[in-house]
Amino acid sequence: MSEPPDDNDAAASGRPADIAVLVICDRCGDTQEFPISFPVFIGWAARRIPVQDAFAHLSAPEREFIKSQVCPACWTTQFGAHRHHV
Repeated sequence: MSEPPDDNDAAASGRPADIAVLVICDRCGDTQEFPISFPVFIGWAARRIPVQDAFAHLSAPEREFIKSQVCPACWTTQFGAHRHHV
């Protein structure tokens, strides 16, 4: 009997997205949908897959939005521009 696929393998294999995660900014209420693989999302939510691996297909500001629920515009207003994302 074969073993179930490892969530880390799914993230690395570029498994197609099968759900859209809707994220709402806690500061301004802006919303954005992100295409995500459900098993990879569950792995990230359970803290088994690092955000940069689980959502490698997204930009760093998009990953931060999912993680912190602060949109890139509000993040920049609050903390200033990141030197790598100017």
